[in-house]
Parts: sequence; structure tokens; C-alpha cells
Amino acid sequence: MYEIDLRLDDMTLGIRCLLARSKDEAMSLARALDELNRARRELEQEMVRDAELIVAGHRTDAADRFGVCVYEPGWHQGVIGIVAGRLREKVNRPVIAFADAGHQAPDELKGSARSVPELHVRDVLDAIATRHPGMLVKFGGHAMAAGLSIKRVHYQRFAKAFDAEVRQQLPAHALERTLLTDGALEGGDLSLDVARQLANAGPWGQAFPEPLFQGEFDIVSQRVVGEHHLKLVLKLGARVVDGIAFRQPPLPNVRRVCVAYRVAENDYGELPTLQLVVEHLIALA
Repeated sequence: MYEIDLRLDDMTLGIRCLLARSKDEAMSLARALDELNRARRELEQEMVRDAELIVAGHRTDAADRFGVCVYEPGWHQGVIGIVAGRLREKVNRPVIAFADAGHQAPDELKGSARSVPELHVRDVLDAIATRHPGMLVKFGGHAMAAGLSIKRVHYQRFAKAFDAEVRQQLPAHALERTLLTDGALEGGDLSLDVARQLANAGPWGQAFPEPLFQGEFDIVSQRVVGEHHLKLVLKLGARVVDGIAFRQPPLPNVRRVCVAYRVAENDYGELPTLQLVVEHLIALA
């Protein structure tokens, strides 16, 4: 069971912090925001673990499902979108995570959907609403993400209908993990100027992805930051560059990796620097 502070839904803290009339008031509100953010991250991690366990518990048929639905009583509505996104990354399938709708609609579930590039998830929901009148209370969204409400009693029927409709619309090859890149960059091209040129060439989005490059690097050093992310120093020839791999565990005894990455400007410190945002890596040695 999840013990949720109602302030998780309270966005006025941030506004009050920005409008604070004194430093002491601003600091007090900033500390409250920090505590709230830490609680949200802990809740997110717990719910993601639960979702992964739910899928693992259905391991016998998980590989056969094209569309995945997960629900756990007590999940918080404000985090199910993140849960769906994390699980989608893990199983490489469209995912809908559900939570109780709350006291205003105690017999309903709210869902948050995250899709894969080959499937327009709102069109899937529209097809289900047409084939099964009354199953969806309401829905809306776009190609990669959507929201919906259903009656609690319809959850199992909806999960089957979602899988069936995704199976009909999604080509089987889309479930195979394929990573397309724009090739390799030479050491001289790994520069802040190139990162800025690419950033200004956007906006990037659906069917127009940000350039992704690949290369083999030596690992100079690695350390965990933010509890779950791997900060890397990588070397390509004579060029040494920082890298960050989100939600990546440490790589003990690994000295060389093949990396798929995006080049980005890191303005966290006093001076902007180049940083490789690692999307995928494979240990080589």
C-alpha cells in the first residue's frame, strides 16, 4: 500500500516559492519542494518496480502480448505516465499503466499510455471505443501518448481488447529492438560547436528524430550520480569527453564500450561543456 501525501498534487508550492517576499520564505518553500521531489522519485521507483514484477509474473504470456496493461491498487495518478514510459522502454511494447481515479469517481480507473514509433496509440483507443461501445469513459492524446478512463469492472476486458487491437495494427517486426544511427563521428567532430549546430537545427520530434551517433570508446573513469545514473569520461583517439548514461548501473571491470549517443551542451557548471548523452551501450572489453 502507498502512503501518499496530498501535496504531491499541489503545484502552488513552486509558484509561492517564485513569488516569495523574503529569502527565508523562499528557502523554506524550496526545502519543501525538494522534499516533495524526493518523495515523488521514491514513489516513482517503487511503482516502476511493481510494474516490472507484474509483467514478470505473467512471463509465460508476456512475450506473446503486443499491448501491455498494468494496474496496482493504490498507485498514484500523478506517476502512472512515468511508469508507462519506463515499462515501455523495458518491454519495447505499447504500455498503459492504470491507477484508481479517486473519490470523485471511485468505480473508475485512469490510464496513461505510452507507445512505440510504429503505432498511433490514440487511434488504437479510438478503434477500441468503436468496437466496444461503452468500454471507455473518455480518452484523448496523440501518436506516442494518451490518457483514458475506464470502469474498474472493465479492466480485464480492456486489457485483452488493447492487446488485440495493437496486435492488429502493429507489425510484428516493430517488437524487435532495432537501433538506427547516423553513423560515427571523428574525434574532431566531438565539439561544443557541433552540439549547438545540431540543437539549432531542430525542433526534433516524431518521425524527425534528433541525430544519433555511434562509436567505440575507452572508459577513462565512471561514477554513479543522482543514485541511478552513470557519469562517464570517454576517450576516442586523443579526444576525451564527458558522457552521461541515465538509469545505467556501473560497469565494473569494463574498459571499452560501443556507445550510441547524442551530442549535447551541458550548461550545469560555470562554463558550458560538451556531453554525450548515452542512449545505449555495449561492453566490449
